[in-house]
Amino acid sequence: MPDANLQPLVQQAWTALHPVLTSFVSGITGAGVVALVANTWLVARVKGQVESKYARALEVLKAELKSSADARLEVHKAELKRSGDAEIEKLRSQLAAANAERTTLLAALTARRFDAIKTVHGKLVRFHRALAQLTAPLRLNGTDEEALLTAVAEASKEFDESLPENEIFLTEASAQLVKDIRQKLVVHGHLFNFTVALNTQDPQRSDKWAEIDAAVRGPISEAIDELARALRGVMGDKPSDTPAREH
Repeated sequence: MPDANLQPLVQQAWTALHPVLTSFVSGITGAGVVALVANTWLVARVKGQVESKYARALEVLKAELKSSADARLEVHKAELKRSGDAEIEKLRSQLAAANAERTTLLAALTARRFDAIKTVHGKLVRFHRALAQLTAPLRLNGTDEEALLTAVAEASKEFDESLPENEIFLTEASAQLVKDIRQKLVVHGHLFNFTVALNTQDPQRSDKWAEIDAAVRGPISEAIDELARALRGVMGDKPSDTPAREH
């Protein structure tokens, strides 16, 4: 058992130390609270600074990425434009070359066609004129009929030799008209030769002669005029309102 004499001493000591201990404990508790608050504030501040720093860094990174992406996009656009411009220029060059080639070919074809028209028409007209001179009822005294027959034969031969290589440059309608006229000239040339030139004793010789000459100077001449109008149309002339001449 505790000594009864120590009880008053312990009580006195407690009474004396209690305020000190209370104050000390209170001080310790208050310091802890303050330290806790300070720590919490410090952590929050550091966290805020870190978050702010990373936020700024993130924004800078985003800006750099966007700038880099925009730059690459502009470069890509420029490359596409250059490539597109190059392709367009290449296409233009190809079209220009093709057009120039076509123009050259068309010019050559047109010149060849005009030459063919000139040749065919000229030789056909000479054939017709030679036959018209042969079949003319009124002749000058001393006219050499044999020479007229020879002229018709030569004109016919020249025409027949020129037609095959030039016919392809005529239109189909014009070529057919040329053949029809040529056939009529040949037929009436033979008719004159056999019914007039070689048949001097025929009492109807004069009538046959006049009939042949009327065909040569009438329908055949009109067919040649029609051919001339068709050939001028091929060469680009507009139809004329002038009526065809009468024979």
